[in-house]
Amino acid sequence: DAALAAQIRADGVHVLLDLAGHTLGNRLPVLAWRPAPVQASWLGYGASTGLAAVDAFIADPWIAPPGAEAAFVEPVLRLPNNLGRLGVVGDTKAREVRAKLHIGRVRSIAEVMRLQIERTDRIPPAADDR
Repeated sequence: DAALAAQIRADGVHVLLDLAGHTLGNRLPVLAWRPAPVQASWLGYGASTGLAAVDAFIADPWIAPPGAEAAFVEPVLRLPNNLGRLGVVGDTKAREVRAKLHIGRVRSIAEVMRLQIERTDRIPPAADDR
């Protein structure tokens, strides 16, 4: 972890996004070395990293509803739309959103990121966002 943190610093990374959280094979300890000036967790795990060295947990109102801040060590940065709705298994709204976007099941975090970046403006707002 120290070697990876040193490499990240040497590469001059300004923003480091953790996409694994507490999933198998994660590299969360690297974030504790604070190798980048801005560090955030996004997409891969729907809960706090538990690390004070992480500057933000990027979520939406479904992953971290208002009032959930107490469950996070890091500040919660909410995106306004249905980010979490793309990949929730068995969720009827997720199926509706995927159908409207003409996509099947989301198979990887990279695919979720690509879809979010390419199609955010096509995701309908939640009823309570209107």
